[in-house]
Amino acid sequence: MTRPRVLIEDWLPAQAIGVECMRERSTGQQPPDKTPARLVGTSPLTVSRAAVLASLLPADFDHPTFERLLGFYGASAHIVANERTIETARVDGNSRIPNPHGPRAFSNTIREPDLASAHEAVAGCGGNADRSGPDGRGGSIPLEAARLGLHALANEYNPVACSVLEATVDYPFRFGVALADTARRWGRVWARALQPTHAMLLRCTGHRSGLQLHLCSHGPLPRHRPPHPPRPRLGPAQA
Repeated sequence: MTRPRVLIEDWLPAQAIGVECMRERSTGQQPPDKTPARLVGTSPLTVSRAAVLASLLPADFDHPTFERLLGFYGASAHIVANERTIETARVDGNSRIPNPHGPRAFSNTIREPDLASAHEAVAGCGGNADRSGPDGRGGSIPLEAARLGLHALANEYNPVACSVLEATVDYPFRFGVALADTARRWGRVWARALQPTHAMLLRCTGHRSGLQLHLCSHGPLPRHRPPHPPRPRLGPAQA
């Protein structure tokens, strides 16, 4: 039986994907999954989603629908043209021009009709919805597979990367928004408790929260440590 051709074998908006990958990291505002830890080899979210989708969808899948599934704010040709406008202005010395781009791809919500169309096309193509790899690539590929409603298998031998991967891919679906509220609350508790008497103040201007961190070169840490945050309680179906 001949294997059907998949989309990545015939077509891929590589230029627009490259533009979105550069925009993902060039603004100083990293995606949420990149802020807890800077892991070597972490892949951009846009190209990770494109790799997952284009390797599962049939070759004749609708191109505009695929571009919307990637989170593009417009057609790929429009994104590339807008980036050329910025490059032209940079060459001409016009450092201040209105940003012609729309929202970054990873921040846009996936439309339910487009997602349903993709799942139907994958099932009709006879593809396997399981995605796996020799490593988790910093969590980008399994995260994007999970956002698309696909089953992903990822491997990590680094314990820090493994913890970040589990918290990135599994916890949001298991605990929901309540976990984010708990993490923010305990983060404030530790931020207040661990302020040393002599430290250099560092303001994280690129972070959306405007968090101020203290780099302790000398000086004692507080004598009384704050309490440990409670472990999330798992229900019978989550244990």
